[in-house]
Amino acid sequence: MHVAVSECSIILHSDIHISYRILMKLPKFCSASNMFADARIPDYVALIRSRVAAFWLRIRNSKNGILGVCSEYPDNPIVKSWLAVLRDSRRKP
Repeated sequence: MHVAVSECSIILHSDIHISYRILMKLPKFCSASNMFADARIPDYVALIRSRVAAFWLRIRNSKNGILGVCSEYPDNPIVKSWLAVLRDSRRKP
């Protein structure tokens, strides 16, 4: 399943870059990092990181005791999954 999610992530990543380039009428071969940096728009990696961080914050600040305990337990599969997303999102596909 991780492979399918990873492949979808790569496809979505490239689709975002292509769509933005077309929308802004930029040349076909231009630096993706520069086009987002010049426009001061977060790229795909930054979007994923911010969404995971926001979700993590909501879970940790929840008044639900079960969610609070789950988010604090480092061997919890959910915590491992969040950390993997943050770790993997730092790498460019």
